[in-house]
Amino acid sequence: SKHFVRPQKLINEFLPFVSLVDGSRKTKIMEVVEARGRGGDTEQGLLNLEQLLDELNEIEVKINNIGGYENAESYMARKLIALAAKKKAEESEELADGADGEGGGGNDESSLGSQHKGDSASSSGNVEDATCISERFVHYPLYTVDLEPAKRELRRLVEEIRELVIGSAVSDQREEMTDAAARYEAMVLRLGREPINSEELKEFAEYQALCPGMQDALLDEYANQIVERHRFLLYVAGYTYPRQDITLASELWCWPARIDSHLAASIELHEKRKQELLSLAKNEQVKLDEMVESMQGRLTKLSEMQSLAPPDVARAFKQVELVTQTYSEAEKACEVVQTEEQFLGQLETDNASLLQAVFTDLDPLRKLWTVAQQHVNNDIDWLQSPLANVNAEEAERNAIDMLATVGKLAKSLTKQGPNRAAAARVAGQMQDEVKELLDSTIPLMQLICTPGLKERHWESMEKITGISLPHDPSTTVKDMLSLGLANHTTSIEDTCVAAQKEAALVKVMDKMENDWEPMSFQTKQWRTGRILAGIDDIQQLLDDQIVKTQAMKGSRFVKPYIKRVEDWEVDLVNMQEILDNSLKVQSTWLYLEPIFSSDDIMRQMPEEGKLFKQVDGVYRASMDETAANGACLTVARRKGLLEELVNANHKLETISKGLNDYLRTKMLAFPRFFFLSNDELLEIISQTKDPTAVQAHLNKAFEGISRVKFEKDLKITEMKAAKGEIVKLDVAIDPEKGENKGNVECWLLELEHMQWRTLKTQTEGGLNDYKQTPRDQWTLRWPQQVILGASSVFWTSE
Repeated sequence: SKHFVRPQKLINEFLPFVSLVDGSRKTKIMEVVEARGRGGDTEQGLLNLEQLLDELNEIEVKINNIGGYENAESYMARKLIALAAKKKAEESEELADGADGEGGGGNDESSLGSQHKGDSASSSGNVEDATCISERFVHYPLYTVDLEPAKRELRRLVEEIRELVIGSAVSDQREEMTDAAARYEAMVLRLGREPINSEELKEFAEYQALCPGMQDALLDEYANQIVERHRFLLYVAGYTYPRQDITLASELWCWPARIDSHLAASIELHEKRKQELLSLAKNEQVKLDEMVESMQGRLTKLSEMQSLAPPDVARAFKQVELVTQTYSEAEKACEVVQTEEQFLGQLETDNASLLQAVFTDLDPLRKLWTVAQQHVNNDIDWLQSPLANVNAEEAERNAIDMLATVGKLAKSLTKQGPNRAAAARVAGQMQDEVKELLDSTIPLMQLICTPGLKERHWESMEKITGISLPHDPSTTVKDMLSLGLANHTTSIEDTCVAAQKEAALVKVMDKMENDWEPMSFQTKQWRTGRILAGIDDIQQLLDDQIVKTQAMKGSRFVKPYIKRVEDWEVDLVNMQEILDNSLKVQSTWLYLEPIFSSDDIMRQMPEEGKLFKQVDGVYRASMDETAANGACLTVARRKGLLEELVNANHKLETISKGLNDYLRTKMLAFPRFFFLSNDELLEIISQTKDPTAVQAHLNKAFEGISRVKFEKDLKITEMKAAKGEIVKLDVAIDPEKGENKGNVECWLLELEHMQWRTLKTQTEGGLNDYKQTPRDQWTLRWPQQVILGASSVFWTSE
């Protein structure tokens, strides 16, 4: 074990570098690198990176010194061995020389001494070679260790981390130099952009004011960050800049001087553009003054106009539109001038007060002549349009609103003094005309401007007024006014109101008929035929219209259209009755169709079957025709349909009564059929050719029988209880024999009797076998009902 003491020391020298190999040291160093800081923290960040590089240098020195202690001990040991060997060799030479002097020894001894001397010398030389120390190898008595591969790997790991540390600083430097150059370029671009308007000019001046501060900030960043990082990379890290970084640093060095020249040029540009914009603002002010003067002149002319003749009103309204348009343009010009003056730092002109004064004069005149133009337009629309095109109710509403507006304008213009006296007179004149319109013309319009006026109404009005009233589709209210009809408004009111009410009734009738156009009876496939489907909307519409039609018949204005209303009522009532009878036929047909589809039922009920075939033909034909053309009004007016449906319902009632009588006959023949519903009994009767069809209903007819066993020849030989107990019948029952064939009640009655007989036989046998057979065997041999009864008998007797 002594040979491994010194090698263990060598292993211990590698232990501090385990964290370097497993990556934990690299992780810690990279955490420091990531948190190095930039901007204001650049100095501290560079100091942290410098400490990391010092730490890596120390690690590299330690790596290079691994094995040095072992080599030193080996050197001292070999030196001592060499000295001992040299001393021994010298002593041997002295002894040899003494022997030669005494005896003059022979040649052999002499040659041996020489050989020994030579060997000694050779040995001495070998020892001296072994004492040379190697940085790569460590020698031990049994082996030699080559340190270079391990040291090389450790040095590679250290160099990899060093490159990452230096690379982070290089990346920061490149980014900050690029960012600073980009900000200088942005300043140049912004300073070289020519402002278009005063707002941009103001922003331009503000940006110019900020430029010196921005320059100082950039120079400060350059001195405190970029220069410090230069120092670190060149003198601490020993980094050599590539060409592209040298070029970038050179450009950045030149930027401050270039910015000064650009800033001076931008100041000159600012002053030049400012003078140009001042000139434009003065021109806008001149235009604004001209527009105000123009508006004031037009308003003076408007205030003097006092005619309501349509041409004069049109001219006045045109002037109002021009002044209004000019005023809008003046407002925009005022905003432009105000904005320019604010941005250019000039004393603001009080244009708003001028425009407000213009608006004060313009607003009442604009309202007056706008209402006047509307009044002229109304005269054309109401008095000169065909009667059918005039909406009297709307005319009345507009006239009332106009009267209120004109009244307010008249008061407002009167308060403005003599300058608005002519405009006030126009407002008063228009107020009188609107009042006359409301008092005389509009009441007549409300009576005669209705599409409900027919020829008989015009004749009635001529008879009442004694005035000839020529009329055609182009007749106007103005025509009637010229005939003096306005003087007879009260006398013709009843006739015109009646015409309006009649027209309202006609409109309702038209709407009701139109409501039925998209409505149709829908059908869907059912088994071998079709049935009605989705009638809710039809029924709802029918209910509503029947009520409306009956209400219309009671109106005193329906007389001219009574025939149309009565015919419509007939259509609706027919449709309702057809729908009711169709649904009734359909309901019964759906119940009976599967029944009479059975040949057995048709054979057993020939009269009812014949009637059903007739009904079936009528119903199917009706549904086919409805499917082909199901429009509701078409169906309602189909000749003979209602009578066919009524007749079909009578026949179905006869069929249903006959069917019920037939079922009662079967129930009386076999009373247990009373335990079954009519549908279940019909299912049995409709399949008399298949006796096994009764199996599904046996448990309802017989309490104790769930199923019976049919042999291949259809004879019944066993009966089975619900819990699975099977009892063999004394005598097999043949459903196909004699009266049983086709008459299920007969062979079921026979089954009932055979059930009693079999149980009697089983009970007698069980009583006789009770004392002869052990009880455990006896209970398994006989039916449970027999076991219970026999056990009770013997328990009582014993």
